Amino acid sequence: MAVANVGCLLARKSSCRVLMIDFDLEAPGLHRYFPDTPYGTLEGGVIELMSVLAHAAGALPRMRDEQRREQRVLEIVQSVALEDYIRKTRFENLDVMFAGRFDEKYGERVATFAWPELYLTAPEIISLLMLRLGENYTHILVDSRTGFNDVSGLCTAVLPEKLVFVFTPNRQNLDGAEKVIREAIAHRRQSNDLRPLIVFPFPSRIENAEPVERDLWRLGDASGFVGYQPHFEEWLRSAYGLPRCDLGPYFDAVQVQHVPFYAYGEKIAAEIERSRDILSLSSAYQRFIDWLEGKPWSALTDEALKKYATALKQRFGSIEVPGTFISAPIHASFVRPQLLFRGAETAQHLSWRLVSRVRHLEIQGEHGSGKTTLLQWLAVTAAEHLDRVPHTGTIPVFVSATVLDTRLPVIESLRAAVGQFGLPDHDLFVLRESLATRLQAGSVAVLVDDIDSLESELQRALFDANLQHFARTFPRCPIVITRRTGPLAALNADFKQCSIGPVTSNEQRHLVRLWSGLSSQMSEGSPGTAELHISTLLASWRRRTPLLVEMALRQIESDESHDEFQLCRSYLDVVLGRTASKTESIGDAATIMKALQTLALVAFSYRGRDSMPITMAEKELRKFSEGSEAHDLASAIRATGIVEWRSRSVAFTSPPLAEYLAASYAAASWPRSSALIQDWLFQRRTRKRIRLFRFMVQAASRHERDEILTAIIEPPENRTLEMAARAVIAARVISVMPDVRGSVASRILGALVAAGRNPHKRTEYEEAVAEIRLSAWGPSFDEILQRETPIQADDGLRSSGLLDAIRVEESGDVERAIRLYTHVMQSLTNTTQDDAVRALALFRRGTAYEDIGNGSAALVDYRLAVEIAQAAGDRVLAARARFRCAQLFQRTNHKDGALAIYRDLGTSVRSRDFSELQEVAANSLVAAAEIEAERGRKDSALLLLDEVTYALEGRNETALAMILAQALLVRSIVFTKARMENAAIAALDEIATRFAGRYDLAEYLSAAQLRKASLLKESDPGEAAMILDRLIQGSVRGRLPMSPALMENAERLRAEIAKRK
Repeated sequence: MAVANVGCLLARKSSCRVLMIDFDLEAPGLHRYFPDTPYGTLEGGVIELMSVLAHAAGALPRMRDEQRREQRVLEIVQSVALEDYIRKTRFENLDVMFAGRFDEKYGERVATFAWPELYLTAPEIISLLMLRLGENYTHILVDSRTGFNDVSGLCTAVLPEKLVFVFTPNRQNLDGAEKVIREAIAHRRQSNDLRPLIVFPFPSRIENAEPVERDLWRLGDASGFVGYQPHFEEWLRSAYGLPRCDLGPYFDAVQVQHVPFYAYGEKIAAEIERSRDILSLSSAYQRFIDWLEGKPWSALTDEALKKYATALKQRFGSIEVPGTFISAPIHASFVRPQLLFRGAETAQHLSWRLVSRVRHLEIQGEHGSGKTTLLQWLAVTAAEHLDRVPHTGTIPVFVSATVLDTRLPVIESLRAAVGQFGLPDHDLFVLRESLATRLQAGSVAVLVDDIDSLESELQRALFDANLQHFARTFPRCPIVITRRTGPLAALNADFKQCSIGPVTSNEQRHLVRLWSGLSSQMSEGSPGTAELHISTLLASWRRRTPLLVEMALRQIESDESHDEFQLCRSYLDVVLGRTASKTESIGDAATIMKALQTLALVAFSYRGRDSMPITMAEKELRKFSEGSEAHDLASAIRATGIVEWRSRSVAFTSPPLAEYLAASYAAASWPRSSALIQDWLFQRRTRKRIRLFRFMVQAASRHERDEILTAIIEPPENRTLEMAARAVIAARVISVMPDVRGSVASRILGALVAAGRNPHKRTEYEEAVAEIRLSAWGPSFDEILQRETPIQADDGLRSSGLLDAIRVEESGDVERAIRLYTHVMQSLTNTTQDDAVRALALFRRGTAYEDIGNGSAALVDYRLAVEIAQAAGDRVLAARARFRCAQLFQRTNHKDGALAIYRDLGTSVRSRDFSELQEVAANSLVAAAEIEAERGRKDSALLLLDEVTYALEGRNETALAMILAQALLVRSIVFTKARMENAAIAALDEIATRFAGRYDLAEYLSAAQLRKASLLKESDPGEAAMILDRLIQGSVRGRLPMSPALMENAERLRAEIAKRK
C-alpha cells in the first residue's frame, strides 16, 4: 500500500517518471492495486527478467579481466528490451514492473531461481540494471519484504539509496528490524558502492483511537518498556556514528494512521481522497515524501528554517538602519549606554547582544524614527543564523500588534505569522508544529510592531492580557515591542526600555549626498565624472539598499528641486520609513528619476553583497550616463531583460521589477497617501496586474500597446472564468487611456459584456464598469451593451443556451428565464463538462425562483446544484449554493439549520488559494455571527467575527474588504446589544481607520459614521451632529458618496438631533 501511494504522489507532484518494482516474489501484491493494467501480452515481470539476465550471464566465459567482464555484463543489460517487462498504469508518468507472469508455473520459477549463482557469475548485473532503469525514471520504488533470504538482502543492501522500513508497532516487526538495518548499512560500507544508504523507519497502521497505547509504543514508559522511537534512535546513532539522533520531529510528521476503509481490498488513498487535510492518508504519505529529501535525524525543520530564512530576507532583506542611535539604560551587560548602528557586523553583534541579555525589550521612538525598520532589520539579522545546520540560532517571528488584540491565543497568531511568507505546505506544517517546543526552549524571538495602532481600551486590554499570559507561559522566549510614547503600564515591570535617537546633521548631509549625487552629476553633463560617480554610488548601494517600494513612491511624488532642505526632508523620509504628511504635486517622471529607478533595480539585485559581476542593468545605466540613445524607460526595461516582448504577449521576467513597476505607476496615478498606495500594491491577483499592464502600455509604442491589450483578452485556453478575468483587466487598463485604437477598445468592451454574464466575476465586472462609465469609453460601452453581442463566449455555454437564459433573466423576464434554464438542463448530456453547466443552470434557476418568491423550489434547485457541482469539482459554485440554502433557512426561521451550514462553510475561511471560496466562507461566518448575536450569545458571535478578521487580515481585494467591513459593523451591533457603547464605537472607528480613502468601500464608511452618530445622539449630540454634517457635505461634494437610503437616514437623524437642541 505504501509503495502504491508514494508512487502516485511522486508522479503527480513532480511530473517526473516513476517506476514501481514488485520484488516481493514470494507474496506479490502490487499488481492488485493496478488490476486494470494489462500484463498477459508482455514477457512477464521481475522473475522472468531476472531469468533472462541470469541465462545470458551464465553463458559468459570466465574472464580474469574484471573491466572486460563488466563490459560484457553491461552489454547483456543493454540488450534486454525492458519495455517488455514494464507496464503503463492508469496514472500519468507512473509505470510498474510486476513480480512476474502469474500463471501455473510462477511459483516454480520463483522457487528454482538460483540467486547465489547469479551473484557469483555477474555480481554487478543488478546494479547495472538499476542504472539503466534510472536513465528513464527519476524515482524507482522497490517493494520487498523484510527478512534474511536472498531477495530481501538484495533489496535492503544492494539496490537502494534510501531504505524505507515500514512497520506496525509490535514486537514481531521490531525484533528483526535492528539486524536488518545493521546488516544493510554494514554491507554498503564494506562494498565498493559509494552511494550512502539512509534508513527511514516508517510507522504504519497507527490507531488514533488509543492515544495511551500509541504513546506507549512510540516513547515507552518508566517501567522499562522501550518504544520504537528510542529503539530506532539508538540503532541509527550507533550505525551511523552520530553524536545524537533525535527522531522526534520526524515521527511527529510521519505516521500513517489506521483507516478501516482501506483494510478491505487494495485501494490507493492518493487516488480516492479528494481532501488533502492533515488527517488524510494521502497527506501522511506526502509528508513522508517531503522527508525523503533529507535524513530522518537531521530534522526537516532545518530545511524548513532555511527556506523560512530565505523568505524572511527576501521580504525584509533590503532593510537598513543608517545612523540610528539606540539609547538604553546603563546596565551591567552594556559597555556604554549608546549603541551606534553603522556597519553590518557591528549592528548584528550589538543588536542581538541587546536582545539576548534583555529578554523583554521595548523600543521607543517618535513617528518616522525607524522603529519598524529596526525591528524588521533585527528579524533579518537573526535569519542569518538560520542557514546553519544544525540550527542553533533564534527564529524571528515578526507580527503586528493588531493581530494580538483578539481572543485567539498568541501562539496561534504566531503560527499564522509564520505562514505569511508563502512557504510550501510541508515546511509550514513542520515549523508550526515545532513552534511550541521552540518557544519553551527560548529559541523563538517574538517581534511585535505598532502597539500605538491599538486605539481603543478594549484592544489594549486584550493585547496586555494576551502578552502577559504569553510571557508567563514562555518565560525564556525573547520579546521585542515598539511604541511611540511611554511604556505600557501593565508591562513596565517586565520590559526594559530603550529609545531611538534623532539622526544627526552630519548623517543627514551624508544621506543627502548619497541620494542626490547622481542627479547633480547628470545635470552637469560630464560622462567621465558620471562614470566614476556611478561606480561609487553602486558600491554604496550594495551596502545600503533602501525599501524598494518606498523609494519608488518617494521618487515620483517628490519634486526635482536640489534645495538641501527639500532633499533632506524627502530622502530621509524614504530611508527612515516615514510617510509624508501631505501629498506633493506630481509631474511626469524626469530623465534623472528614471536613471535613479534603474539604479535602484541594480541595488536591489545585489542584496547587500559587495562583489558581483556587472549586470545588464549596470551596463544600461552606464550607457545612459555616457549619452547613449537609451533615454527612455521602455528601452531600459527591454535591454535589462526585465520584460520579454513576444509577438502577441508580454512576459514579466523579474519579480522585483514587477513590484517596482506597480509601485511607480500607483504612485503616479493615485496621488493620495503613501500608506494607502502600499495597501493597493500588495493586493493579489487582478489589481496588481492592472497596475502592471497600465504602466507597461504607457511605456510602450502604439503598436506594442495594441499587441499587449489584444493579448490580454486572448487566453491560451477557452475557459470562461479565465476570459472573464482577462476582460475585466483589459477594460480597467483602457479606462485611463482615451487614445487607444477604437477597434481594440471595441473588442475589449465586448469581452467585458460577456464577462458580466459570469456569476463568479460579478463584483470585478461591476468595478470595471464603474471605471469605464467615468472614462471616454462610456458611450461605446453603452452601445455594445445595448447590442448585447457576446464576444469569445465559451462554446459549451453558447451551445447550451445558458447565456441566453441569463440574458433573459437580467432583462427582468424571470418566468421565461426559468423555462429556458429548464430547457438547458434537459438538453445536456452526462459528461463532466455538461455537469458543470447543469450545476450553474440549477443555481441560476434557484435565484430566479427566489426573485418570484418561490423559496421551496429555489431550495430544491440549490441542493441539486450542490451535489452536481461537487461531483463536477466546482467547489466555489457548491459553496455558493450551500450559502443560498442557509440564507433561505434563515429567512424562514430555521436558524439552527442555517447556523450549521454557515459554520461548516466557514471552515474554508483561511483558504488563500481560492479567493472566491474564502469570500463565501467569510460571508458565512459573518452571517453566523449575526444569528448568534440575535440569540444573545455575545462571546460566540465575537469569536466568529474574530476568525473573519484574522483570516482576512492584509487582504485588500474589494470583495473581501467589504466582508471585513461588514464584520466590524456586526461587531459594533454585538457590543451595542451588550450595552458596551465604547467598544461599539471603537469597532466603527476601526472601519474608518482601516479603510480610509477606499472609495470602493464608501458605502461601509458612510454606514459606520452614520451608526456612530446614532450611538452618540444621546450622550454627545454635538459630536453626533458634527459627524452627520461632515457626512452629508462629503456626499454632496463627492468625497464620500452615499446611497439615497443612507442619505435619507442621515438627514432624518440630523433633523432629529436639531429638534432636540
